[in-house]
Amino acid sequence: MPFVLTDVVKNLLIINVLMYFGTMVAMGNERAILGLWFPGEGSNFQPYQIVTNMFMHANPSHLFMNMLSLFFLGPKLEMALGTGRFLMLYILAGLAGSAGWMAAEYYEVMNLAFTPNHMVWGASGAVFGVMAGYAAKFPNDTIMLIIPPIPVKAWILVAFMAVFELSSGVSGMMTGIAHFAHLAGGLMGLLLVLNWQRR
Repeated sequence: MPFVLTDVVKNLLIINVLMYFGTMVAMGNERAILGLWFPGEGSNFQPYQIVTNMFMHANPSHLFMNMLSLFFLGPKLEMALGTGRFLMLYILAGLAGSAGWMAAEYYEVMNLAFTPNHMVWGASGAVFGVMAGYAAKFPNDTIMLIIPPIPVKAWILVAFMAVFELSSGVSGMMTGIAHFAHLAGGLMGLLLVLNWQRR
């Protein structure tokens, strides 16, 4: 089947790219206010950040990797689910990613007795939702990795990534990456597709 760039995926790609370059030009470093800050005394948290952070990225490589996954996996999943359900999956997975990050930060506050004054941004939670949804819908599809360039079944790739994210998040490895946002977004995408398939 020839590759088709579907409507929702195309518009999400455009929005994310425009948000990155547009805010870089118009806001500079002030664009950080559109990321999601952990609420607390002296925090930069604003309610709108729960949504805006899903369309913001730290740098071109961050943007490129998220959009690359969306570009290759999103269209087939969108055609299978329909535009409405696919968009719902993307948004709910992104929101779940924000909630997962907030929960992990809250755990640190309660157990380490400090208030983190940092933020998270990026479409990773939503994109992980798309990846997990894809693996649930097309588990035996073969995905060609970039590094190393080997073919892997979709369900194996997503399972490996989930184990990696969980172990990294629990152990504290690779700090600066929102591992629990990825896991929460992926879990949301997985549950949505499994529920729709059951119905």
